[in-house]
This record gives sequence, structure tokens and C-alpha cells, in this order.
Amino acid sequence: MSIRGIGTDKPARVLLMFNSFRTGGSQTYGLELARSLIEDGAQVTVMAKRGPLAEQFRKAGAQVIAMRWREGIAFDHRGLRQQAATTVSLGLLGLGLALSHGHKFDLVVASQPWPMFYASVFFRRTPVAAIYHGMTAVEYPPAYANYTLKHINHHFAVSHETADQILSVDATAKVLVIGNLFNSADYWGDSRPWTKPRPRNAGLLVSVGTLTENKTDAVSTAIEWLREQPRWRLVIVGDGPMRPALEDAVRRLEVSDRVRFEGSRTDTRPYYDLASVVMGVGRVALEAASRGVPVVIASDGRVFGALNPSNRADAELRNFTGRAAGSRKLSVKSLGLAIEDARHISVTDRMLLAASLETVGNPELLTQLLKQHAH
Repeated sequence: MSIRGIGTDKPARVLLMFNSFRTGGSQTYGLELARSLIEDGAQVTVMAKRGPLAEQFRKAGAQVIAMRWREGIAFDHRGLRQQAATTVSLGLLGLGLALSHGHKFDLVVASQPWPMFYASVFFRRTPVAAIYHGMTAVEYPPAYANYTLKHINHHFAVSHETADQILSVDATAKVLVIGNLFNSADYWGDSRPWTKPRPRNAGLLVSVGTLTENKTDAVSTAIEWLREQPRWRLVIVGDGPMRPALEDAVRRLEVSDRVRFEGSRTDTRPYYDLASVVMGVGRVALEAASRGVPVVIASDGRVFGALNPSNRADAELRNFTGRAAGSRKLSVKSLGLAIEDARHISVTDRMLLAASLETVGNPELLTQLLKQHAH
């Protein structure tokens, strides 16, 4: 039965706000959230800057509003140019809302710093929920943080680590852990994707992730490791400002014939299916492991290692990153050992792990919140 809006017999209306429809973990997270809310009977509108994932939101049944607004890192020194850009963005947001649904939503869910700020400004009479993916400069509210957090009604964290970080900033905050929402049937289009045979290339390491400074330490190390492994090849899926530096490292280490840069891709499933081992964190780890593909988790200067049924719970507490308990210092040796461990993980363990990742997270927390505000 559809969740009904306040004072009406129509479905409850939810606005999801993200920085951009570009490819990335926050965006695919938003897509799963939109699907979950739509399945529960809500009418979902998604607002973000233009990007290739907009069409996937439409196919899921959401209305899409493509904006031209400011997005950026959390730190903002309130200079005149920043204030002017913010003012223009707020004006564009108001115009976009006026041309679509106006301000009539039962719940607004904002993810990433600037959407959180815009939501806190515009929706003073509508409950606003924020989803925190982490506390780095690109994930935490901007310099207007005190204002932003004061006007957000509900706080949700993607991991227990993030919840603890929020509480370290504000011990009075009421934070619920919603988890890294994932549904393997939605993602793979199959209720049991791990049971299906897949092609496999021996000695193919696939790295998936945005090539930004905070996400490429493991990729750089993998390139160094490759020099000592003549039977292995590396495919790098993703793009970003660190790509030129990585390309320079590939040339300098003379492994150009065994490294391929694929750039950004909206659909990374074909790469998972071809890989001997996938290297990635967060949603990448969930996506690949849910198919039964061996996965290595490494980030933040640390190597968590090969994901398996026995360490899955520890990995989830730190959102499937190198910050998880038991991680070792990132080096060519530690990463190489993790890749070998992943390559030799048994089929039985890979299938058990994949089955345990059939659904991840607690989307019902938002559904309960929506019911609370829609009745």
C-alpha cells in the first residue's frame, strides 16, 4: 500500500538531493534509495547537477530535475566569490522548484555538503533528513555547517564509523546508522547473481573508483606491484584529477603494455565479470563481491585484505575501507599478499559472502520516518 502524503490520498512525496548525476558511490547509493522508496509507494523526485546517471533514476520511476548549482568541498572561507556562487545556486534551486513541485514535499533527503545546505535553507517547513557518507572535506557540510546542522531534522550515517565521527563533533546528535544501501538483485538484475557462470581472465586486476587524491593510493601501489608481476594486467576504471599522475607512473615504471585506463563508466558490471580480482572500497566492494568476484579492499594508506565471510562484519563497520580493524600498512608487499589471498579464496567462501550481501543496510529506517511525517 502506498504511503500517503499529509492531508491527502495521494502517495507521499520525497525529494532526494545530491551534488551531481555523475558516476560515483553516493549517486549509486541514491539510486538504490530511490528504488526502495518507490517500491514502498512513495513518489520520488531527484535533484542534482546534470550527469549520465540521470537516466537510470528515470528508469527507476523517479522524476529528475537537473540543476546548474554550485557543488564543492566542505571548506569555504565565505569569500565574496563563494557567497555570490551560493546566492546564484539558491536562486536556481528556487526556480527549479517553482517550475516543478514547488515546495510541497513530505520529506527531503539530502546527501553531500551543498545539497544539505540548500535543503536547510529552502525547506524550513518540511522535515529534512541528511545522509552522511563520511566526514571528509567532500562529505561533511560546508563552512555554513552550524546553520546547516541546526536546520536538519534527522541524521543518518552510512556506517558506524561515520556515526561515531558525527557524535565526536556533537555528542547530542541523534544519529541512526542506515548502512550502505545495496540490493544485489536490483544491481545485477538477478535474484541470485552469484550462481551464474561468468567469463574470467587469468591475471586481470580491475581497479574501480574515482581518481581523486584521497582514493588513488592503492592504485599507485598496484602499478608498482605490477612491475614485479609480468603475468598480471591492470584495468583502471574511473576518472579524476589524479589520472595524469597515474599515467606518468605507468610510463615511468614501463608497464604501459599491461595497464589500461578505461575512464569513467556508468556500468561497471562487465569489468567485474572479466576480473580475476577487483580492487575497490565501499560500493565497489559490495557490487563485485555480490557477484562472487574476489575483492581486495585497500584505501587510506591501509590494506584490509581479501573480503571473505569471516571478516565481512569488520569491513562493514568501516564501510568496506582500509580503515577497518585488522588493516595493515599499504605497501607493494601487503597489497600483493592481499591480491594473492583474494585470487585463492575458495568458491564456497565466495558464494557464502555473495549470499550474505544480497541486501545490505536498513532502508526501512527512512520508510518509517516518511510514514511518521506523512500521517
